[in-house]
Amino acid sequence: MASSGVPSNVYLKKLVLHNAHDPNDVGYVEPDIRLKYFKIGTGNYDAYNNPNPPSSLLTDTIGVAYPTWVMGDEWAHIGDFTDANVVDNGDGSFTAVCFLDVGDANEFGGSGSGLGNPTFYELGLFDSDDNMVAYITFDGEVKAAGHTIQHTVRFSYYT
Repeated sequence: MASSGVPSNVYLKKLVLHNAHDPNDVGYVEPDIRLKYFKIGTGNYDAYNNPNPPSSLLTDTIGVAYPTWVMGDEWAHIGDFTDANVVDNGDGSFTAVCFLDVGDANEFGGSGSGLGNPTFYELGLFDSDDNMVAYITFDGEVKAAGHTIQHTVRFSYYT
C-alpha cells in the first residue's frame, strides 16, 4: 500500500519552540507534544480514487467527525491513543499505531447509518492541544465488519 505523509505547519512551529527554548527562561511553558488521538477519514482522493498528496497546510482531515458530520460530507472516525500505541524510539522520533478493531467504523457516517462500508484515504495524528501533528494519505482501504485496519507511523519530533 502506497502512503505519503507530512508534518503540519502548526506542529512544526510548536516543535521549534520545544527544541529552541532556553531551559533557564523564567516563565517558559513547555509545549505539550504528546499524541492524543487520530482521525482516519474518507476524504482527499482524486476522480480516479487515488489519494491526493498530503498537505502541511491542513489543520484537520478532509473527512469530518461527529458531532459536526452531515450527509454529503466526507466522514472521519476518531480513535484514541493509549500509552501502548505511541512509543518514543529514543532517537528523536516516535512510532504511533493507529488501529481500528473489528467493531470500529464499519459504516460510512457511523454505526447504524445504513450507508455502507467506508473507504479510507487519509489519516491525521493529533496532540493534546487538538493540533494536527501529521497528515498521511494512502491508497483507499475499505473498512468492513469483521476486519481490522492498522497503520503504523514513524515520525521525527526534532526539526
